[in-house]
Amino acid sequence: MLQKGLTLGDRPDTERSGLAPVEIKILSAFLLAMSLLLFGGTYTYRTTVEFANSVQWVAHTQDVRATLATLYASLAGAELAQRDYLLTTQHAQLDEYVRLVDVVQQRVAELARVTSDNAAQQRDRAVLESLVDKRLHELAGVLTAYQSYGLPAAREVLRQSRLSSSTEDVRAITERMDSVEARLLAERQGAAARVRRTTLISLLVTLALASAIFIVLFRGVHREMLARRGAEHALRGSEQYNRSIVDSSPDCLAILTTDARVSQMTPHGLRLMEVPDFQAIANTDWFAFWSGEDQSAARRAVAAALAGSAGRFQGYCPTRAGTPKWWDVIVMPVQSGDGKTEQMLSVARDITEVKNAETKLTAANRFLDSLIENLPVMVFIKDARTFCYVRQNRAALNLLGLAQHDVIGKRDRDFLPAEQADFILAKDREVLAAGRLIDVEQSIDTRLLGVRTLHTMKMPILDERGTPEFILGISVDITERKLAESAVRELNAALSAKAAQLEAANKELESFSYSVSHDLRAPLRAIDGFALMLEEDYTEQRLDAEGLRYLSVIRQNSRRMGALIDDLLAFSRLGRQPVAQGEVNVDSLVREVVEEVLHTEPPVDRSQSAAAPHIEVEPLPPARGDRGLLRQVWANLIANAVKYSSKAARPFIQVSGRQVGAESHYSVRDNGVGFDMEYAEQLFRVFQRLHRADEFSGTGVGLAIVHRVVTRHGGRVWAEGKVDQGAVFSFALPRGERSG
Repeated sequence: MLQKGLTLGDRPDTERSGLAPVEIKILSAFLLAMSLLLFGGTYTYRTTVEFANSVQWVAHTQDVRATLATLYASLAGAELAQRDYLLTTQHAQLDEYVRLVDVVQQRVAELARVTSDNAAQQRDRAVLESLVDKRLHELAGVLTAYQSYGLPAAREVLRQSRLSSSTEDVRAITERMDSVEARLLAERQGAAARVRRTTLISLLVTLALASAIFIVLFRGVHREMLARRGAEHALRGSEQYNRSIVDSSPDCLAILTTDARVSQMTPHGLRLMEVPDFQAIANTDWFAFWSGEDQSAARRAVAAALAGSAGRFQGYCPTRAGTPKWWDVIVMPVQSGDGKTEQMLSVARDITEVKNAETKLTAANRFLDSLIENLPVMVFIKDARTFCYVRQNRAALNLLGLAQHDVIGKRDRDFLPAEQADFILAKDREVLAAGRLIDVEQSIDTRLLGVRTLHTMKMPILDERGTPEFILGISVDITERKLAESAVRELNAALSAKAAQLEAANKELESFSYSVSHDLRAPLRAIDGFALMLEEDYTEQRLDAEGLRYLSVIRQNSRRMGALIDDLLAFSRLGRQPVAQGEVNVDSLVREVVEEVLHTEPPVDRSQSAAAPHIEVEPLPPARGDRGLLRQVWANLIANAVKYSSKAARPFIQVSGRQVGAESHYSVRDNGVGFDMEYAEQLFRVFQRLHRADEFSGTGVGLAIVHRVVTRHGGRVWAEGKVDQGAVFSFALPRGERSG
């Protein structure tokens, strides 16, 4: 668009310079005709040569001026293409920039050729070439800054380059050279005029040839007029083509008057602004579209355009329908031939999506920074080339006991012992060589917390070329975990020692149990046997009733002692017996036990006339375990229920079960004497009884056997009861498979 603006501004000069050759041709033709008629063929030939030389020098001058105009327009176009590339990152704009730079360089070379006949112009041309090279170097610097460090750096380089005003210098020197060429054109036109006068005098002498010359001249003029009409037609077609290009522009293009009122707008611009009819905004104050600081920026851009240069800004302007939009606006002057700004061209590009993306990116960066800074673990980033820190979060600084200025831009050797720093450097190099995540465990010295053990994960961060640019590390302080692991190892060693001691004690207990079994049974059998012999052989001669009672008590206690020894041995064997795992049909097992208890349990603790117990068995869920051991559990629980409900008027026992979550629960309820819940914990201990032996028989081992079998199956057992209101003994087994 800058090129188009220049073309519009230069058109009046082009039109005037287009008329001058026609006039020169007509007048020269008359002069030539008179000269031919006056002096004849030789003189006519000489004047024709002089006229041709004049025309050639005029054309040469026009070539110089055209080269100067193209040079400046291409340089300005290159600047605009580069800025568009920086804003949009479209490679088409970069290609356009490269093409225009080539055009500039070609025009500089062409200018050296066409001005070789003029020493003064050669000196100005050398100055111009230096300025152009300087400006191209500045533009290349902007592009290099953008590609290396991003848009902010490019903007800074662009801002610095503007201070030198090298483009304005180029414009000044081109205008100076153009003025020189215009002066030369005037001089050469004067020389042509002198040739015309000479020809006119010669024509007065040779009036006889005038008619033929006039006929030839008329035909030449006629051809010139036809050519001019053709050129005008082509010009109108070119203007329509240019208009179609403008109308198809993706930007909002508007023509502004010198007092910043909207006089024209492209159809696409109306669509972007959501204006249904241009008349709705015709002659509207362009500044009213903006507000606040954006309006001030718009006024500065218009002031720059009125001064003859382009103004640019970015601002917020909603559409007529209220749609919020951001715009990148360039205001350029449309100048007349005398350099006066007659109109202004506003080119506004919709950058709403770019702004929204920038806003989202900024928010995402803030969130990421906050997340990294507040993570409870150490996070750090190093430069992959220098191994200097470029980022450490708060957790890392707190652990090290350092501030940001102590770490950023520093290496590990600057604040850690040499040995530790060398180890970290070796691991950093290992990460870069491997190109993947690695785990590192190391102890480091901190200022406030002493020696700390860290578990660090490191990985390389690659640039767009796949080359490592940074090293990202995440460290977790595992000092407490290491201390805990050490304590656990020490505890395991102590437990192993205790287990060995316990195993030795169990072996001693097992040896003692066998000793009890073999060493105590013989004396007990002897006592019972001799007491029986006394009772049978000496009853009538030596013993009275009291002596017989003593013998009976001795025999009963001997038998009770034997039962205690048997139960004790059975309880001891449970600890060594392996638990077989298998599917157990608890329902059929319990019914077998009930049948066995009802037919084998002696009515010791109830009168012979007491009612037999009623045992109700509900459906029971299956279980996994050792069938023989579980049979002992059910036998003890049901026998206990029968025994302790024997004094009830109508003994009742209920066996039930159900599945609860991952367990199977089983219960045996009776309506017997019950117990006080204060002593519930004692029920499952060996030899613990809540009733006297003369009330209910037993050794106090049965419930202890129940407890041991259930716990070896991975289950649990408990009891509930009230005195004289019965009791409920329950146990739970896991439904999954477990080993004892």
